[in-house]
Amino acid sequence: MAYANNNNKGQRINEQIRVREVRLIDDLGEQKGIVPTIEALRMAKEKDLDLVELTHQFVKYLIMASTGLNRKKSSVNPRKTKRY
Repeated sequence: MAYANNNNKGQRINEQIRVREVRLIDDLGEQKGIVPTIEALRMAKEKDLDLVELTHQFVKYLIMASTGLNRKKSSVNPRKTKRY
């Protein structure tokens, strides 16, 4: 198991996770539902993976990155364009 160092502030892995239950997503990206953290940790260890707790802020970033919402908007303002 690749125990990552905890340089990322607020990101917890494996035994550092202190919540009772987690929404588990497996290594293939499939949602497994809400499971007890102890069970999720056992499942991760069986696959030689780390269990990583994602914050709401990080999930929001992932969604924005995957949909392209974090790209800069065009500098053209449709209200200020001249119509001829």
